[in-house]
Amino acid sequence: VSFFAMEQDILTLAQRITKCKRLVVFSGAGMSKESGISTFRGQGSLWSTFFNLSLIYFGTPVGWFLTPGLSWKAYLTQFFDPISKALPNPGHIAIADLERLLVPRGVLFTIITQNVDNLHQRAGSSPHQVHELHGSVYRYI
Repeated sequence: VSFFAMEQDILTLAQRITKCKRLVVFSGAGMSKESGISTFRGQGSLWSTFFNLSLIYFGTPVGWFLTPGLSWKAYLTQFFDPISKALPNPGHIAIADLERLLVPRGVLFTIITQNVDNLHQRAGSSPHQVHELHGSVYRYI
């Protein structure tokens, strides 16, 4: 695909977005990976490293019941800390900018994410527009 063909596709998409009445953005692990958060599957993911053994144990009710202190430590150091230190990337910011552009024009705008990192909200997306399929690590802590 040539640069000019891609540029034309981007212009066509932008024209369609400016005319839409509803827009849904789906977000997954690839979005957060750009912020340095490991994915659960794929090369270099949590399941493909040594951490997967501790995830199997500490990520289950049995692990939390038998060794709550170790489970909390594993959760905080291996899962929560990297998320809490991550920053929104240009993709998160672009989606937040798009929301700020379209919502005042009356467009129904929704973000559906599989991510639990709150980066869409930290980038400026309205919490009312973000629907987290798997919840958030920031809730109930």
